[in-house]
Amino acid sequence: QVLAEVPTHAEAMGNLGLLLHSRGECEKAVELYRKAVDLAPGQDHLYYFLGNGLRELGSPLEAIVAYEDGLTRGHDPQATLLALGEAYVEAGLVAEAEECFGRILERDPQEVQAAYQLGLLFFQQEKFTQSIDVFGLVLKVQGDHVDVCFNLALCYKALGQTDEAFAFLKRAEGLDPGDADILYDIGVLHKELGDFEQAEALFLRALALKPQNGICLTDLAILYHIQHRLDDAKEMYRRALDSGFQSESAEHMLSALSGTTTCAAPQQHVRDLFNNYAASFDESLVHELAYTIPQQLAQLFREVSDSTPVPTGLDLGCGTGLSGLAFAGLVSRFTGLDLAEKMLLAAQKKQLYAELHCCGIIEFLQTCDTRYDLVLASDVLVYLGELDAFFELVAKVLLPGGVVAFSVETCSRGYALRQSGRYAHAADYIGALADAFHFTLVRQQPAGIRKERGAWIPGELYILTRI
Repeated sequence: QVLAEVPTHAEAMGNLGLLLHSRGECEKAVELYRKAVDLAPGQDHLYYFLGNGLRELGSPLEAIVAYEDGLTRGHDPQATLLALGEAYVEAGLVAEAEECFGRILERDPQEVQAAYQLGLLFFQQEKFTQSIDVFGLVLKVQGDHVDVCFNLALCYKALGQTDEAFAFLKRAEGLDPGDADILYDIGVLHKELGDFEQAEALFLRALALKPQNGICLTDLAILYHIQHRLDDAKEMYRRALDSGFQSESAEHMLSALSGTTTCAAPQQHVRDLFNNYAASFDESLVHELAYTIPQQLAQLFREVSDSTPVPTGLDLGCGTGLSGLAFAGLVSRFTGLDLAEKMLLAAQKKQLYAELHCCGIIEFLQTCDTRYDLVLASDVLVYLGELDAFFELVAKVLLPGGVVAFSVETCSRGYALRQSGRYAHAADYIGALADAFHFTLVRQQPAGIRKERGAWIPGELYILTRI
């Protein structure tokens, strides 16, 4: 009624915006806030609500401007600074967010929400020690903060401090016994420590609380798979598929366990597998699975070459750089590529490659306009079933006389998807492709690819040259 009589009444306009905002009519509210602050810039509280509305509408950068305008005009700095920090996070402005939360804590070290947000920010950047310090401030003020206990457990787990991780997860469970995510994470710790019985019990308790928990269904499927309880594993993969969680991975593993051979593993399946594996990859593969394929391929390459380093090499599926290490001194300029970002970060630290690319093998080869002296695929073709496109594209990127060196797991005929979710390839299949795409077989050698359940997986190493 006031606005009908006085259309420029800024206070009524702002209050109507607040009312509409409280009823969920955010777009209308933001429009009214804008008009109100234009008419009466002194209504400093409306800049705060304008910022909140803009964030709800997915415009954090505009929200930042609104919050900063509010601060300039004297609005309650604690609430606005907190909202401003959250807007910086949403806009991806990490340094600005850290500074903002830090300003709040300088004013009030017991400001729980600011400390919690800063702890999350450090966690997302994998600054786990700093995250632990800040989360510790929260617990001094609010000892029953279940989310902080949970996140502290994840920090300690990331640092490899299992006892501390268990302690905080148990503390979180005590605060919220009905939280399925807490039970799931305790189960994951038991699984990683090899306590499969406890892990299974916790996963089942978590699923009783949250039956469509896709990640829990998937981990339980993997647990059963490790134990060779294949019918149980298939049931859990089916349930994971029904839940919609990583459906391509679940479908791939169901095919593997059902004896159905597909053309290739889904890229997202491979990416997730190795991103999750990156932190422990070298230790697990080399020491636990006795993996030495890069070194064996490097030795074969030395035997068939004059030991003079080739000018250029391409390491397909380079992972953390194990092949780069094995071929050090054999290639002057190495290019690596991998699907998994975290594997590439580990490879980058080794400083073995002149270039690193995050993409799939076929995708990279299709668009590559560089020619190489050596193409290396160590334990990579196990994620590709049909290899026609691989051979055709490798022939395209190799210089005449160039070498392709690779390993495969072996089967009796063609190619097959195994229960492990990896592909095996027969010698006659590789030979036929080599002939079709004009490669000469220089060396073929049997090899144990890696150990599984204490036994070697049989494979072959190949050195081919492009005619």
